[in-house]
Amino acid sequence: MHDHLNGALNKGDEVTRNLEALKNWIGQKESAVDYVTIPLVHRLAATLDRDDPMPKHGDLLPIGWHVILFPRIVRHSQLGSDGTPKFGDFLPPVPLPRRMLAGKRITFVADLRVGDEVRRESTIKNIATRTEGYPDLVTNGALTTLLAFELARSNAATPLRFLSARNVRPLFVNQPFTVCGEPSNDGKSATLWAMHDSNALALSATAEFR
Repeated sequence: MHDHLNGALNKGDEVTRNLEALKNWIGQKESAVDYVTIPLVHRLAATLDRDDPMPKHGDLLPIGWHVILFPRIVRHSQLGSDGTPKFGDFLPPVPLPRRMLAGKRITFVADLRVGDEVRRESTIKNIATRTEGYPDLVTNGALTTLLAFELARSNAATPLRFLSARNVRPLFVNQPFTVCGEPSNDGKSATLWAMHDSNALALSATAEFR
């Protein structure tokens, strides 16, 4: 028992040292270029079960659909156990097995159109290292946020200007959830949220309109 405890402590100390070393990644930057193409827009519409006409060059990209851009493309051997790229290039090598999108804040300053070239500038501002014991694969947090986008976009009288979303609890694959929204009295903003089937809050978001 004494030897086992020492081993556990040593392993814990090593993980702590590794997590401290991750601070060296804060401030790193990455640039990338992508294009809003017809097939990408068409595939996302199908994913969302929309019966949209085939997009054409010059069509407006629905607000929030920028999530189709900039997928991280890596070789199969470089994928982690959760199906996402292993750490260590731009993303810090967090010694924990699964990741979850904690939240995002987005300001929309101009429209995107099919055919546009888009540049992304990424900076690592901070690193979340809490360990979670999840019972199953976690639903992609960006997908939950996109569904909140869609709810706000499809019910608003004016385009989205800003959205802030925070994933409060993880959602898991093959478990139903509900996305809800409530507009403000003046119609200039809305409160959005996603609920587990047990009525536990999973996503909290606010939207502002032009």
